[in-house]
Amino acid sequence: DCNTINQADEQMHLLTNLIKVMSGEKIPLPRFWYFPDTLRCLVTLTNDGEYRNENDFDRQFRDVDSAGAGMSLYVMRTEKVSKEWVDRWSSKGFEISGHPDGTARASSPCWDHMDSILAAKIEDISNLYGLKMNTVVNHWFVWCGNDTAGRQDFAAQARIEANHGIGLDLNYAHYDNNSSQGHFLGTTGVGQGNYTGSGLPMRFASPDGNVINIWQQLTNVYDQQYNENHDPEGFFECFKGLMDRSINEEIYSFISIKSHNDEYYFARDPLLKMIKYSNDLNIPVWTASRLLDFIKTRDNAR
Repeated sequence: DCNTINQADEQMHLLTNLIKVMSGEKIPLPRFWYFPDTLRCLVTLTNDGEYRNENDFDRQFRDVDSAGAGMSLYVMRTEKVSKEWVDRWSSKGFEISGHPDGTARASSPCWDHMDSILAAKIEDISNLYGLKMNTVVNHWFVWCGNDTAGRQDFAAQARIEANHGIGLDLNYAHYDNNSSQGHFLGTTGVGQGNYTGSGLPMRFASPDGNVINIWQQLTNVYDQQYNENHDPEGFFECFKGLMDRSINEEIYSFISIKSHNDEYYFARDPLLKMIKYSNDLNIPVWTASRLLDFIKTRDNAR
């Protein structure tokens, strides 16, 4: 019911101000702002390549580039994407990363299987393109929830990724279509919010309470949610609601848009409308790897 309020963030605002008041602070203390510079919002844009090839991606990339935005592409079928093509778009600031496919074990993904396919994809991206994978999206968001001994560990996949040097995971998206509880994650369109309770990228924690050195960004503007409802306007309104609340109401959100190449026939018009809306408000649209660079730099600053 309160999905448009980032409740965990509000609690942290309260705690911060309590510490300030109760410590008798007499002078201003420097603090780190959420976003780069004085921005009040930031957008990232990602694309799962799946079974498509570089010619399929070209139109989408040209649209995004001509609008002054960046995009991350997660490639599954690397034999369909040449190094020359990757070099050309990487030089323009686009991110090319890997899309590991663990769907053969999707009903019961285990540590060894998910570890091996991630390692193979990292090697694939490095050998073919000379690139390091810093961010990741798994095909179907397949997620390992058991440790090496088979015990339940909801952060197991995060630990697998962190062990391989991945810094940002994007295997989480707003999707509640066909639920027996209706749209229980919040009203779609402008009323959709961040059901994690936070508009910020967050690090994972292990079952014993230790923080894992990898961040996760919720994809809060998810094309499949709206494509399956035949609602392109809702796709845009979802984005607009998050941005307007961040800029005007101090409900700050890093906004992450997913625009699959498979769904681009549906997403193109609302996506370009989102980028224009961002441009008009001077809000940049980044790749996931650029977001990771920023949050790591901010986190390491003292």
